[in-house]
Order: sequence, then structure tokens, then C-alpha cells
Amino acid sequence: MFADRIEGYTIFINATEDLSYVMGFSSSEVRKHPFVINRELMFMFFGLVIIISITVFSLMAFLFGTKLAKPIIQMIDGLHQLAQKNYTVRYKETGMYASVFESLNHLSENLELSIKEKKKIEKNAYRMDSKYFP
Repeated sequence: MFADRIEGYTIFINATEDLSYVMGFSSSEVRKHPFVINRELMFMFFGLVIIISITVFSLMAFLFGTKLAKPIIQMIDGLHQLAQKNYTVRYKETGMYASVFESLNHLSENLELSIKEKKKIEKNAYRMDSKYFP
């Protein structure tokens, strides 16, 4: 493409295998601003941007991942505690999993009460058996 000024106009001329054209614009409307790109610096710049982006996104993924995974790990630990018949563990009901922690605490309390009731009933049944069947 060729651009030049003729009598107050900027003229653009281009030719391809199939097409040729000439365009003219008033010089007051068109400005020439040459832009030179150093390919080596451009590749270094984009490489640096890519490395920084990957580093920042990896750090964000790690931080958000641990922030989201920590409560889930606590819930799994709570379920393991319940499976081991440890009903005394309670969790803070905060964050986006507050309702799950509330349910886990409620389940622990109910299981703890059920075990106490079962022991009480078994104790009374043993007394009744020993009273009526010596």
C-alpha cells in the first residue's frame, strides 16, 4: 500500500492481483502516524505477560482452592469422627457451608443424645431383668 500527499489530500493506492484502487482524503482529516514494532521486544513483552499471567492465575487458583477445600476437609473429618463414635466434635457455623456445619453439629448432638438414651434404657432393662429374673 502506498500513501502520499498531493495538493492538500492524502492519497492511498493499492494493487493486488485482482484489484487496484486509489483513495483520497483531505489532509486535515487524515494523519500519518508511523508505528514501528521491534519483533524481539514484542515477543519478550508478550512472553513476560504470559508468564506473569500464568503465575498470578496459578496463585489465585491455589488460594481459592484451599479456601474452598478447607471446609470440605473439615466436613469429611467430622464424618470420620462420627463414624468413630466421637459425637463431641462441634464446628463453627460460618462461611458458605454454614448450613452444612449446622446440620453436622445437629447430627452430632442427636447421635450423642440417642447413645445416652440407649445406655439409659439398657441400664433400666438390666435392672428390670435382675429384679424379676434373679
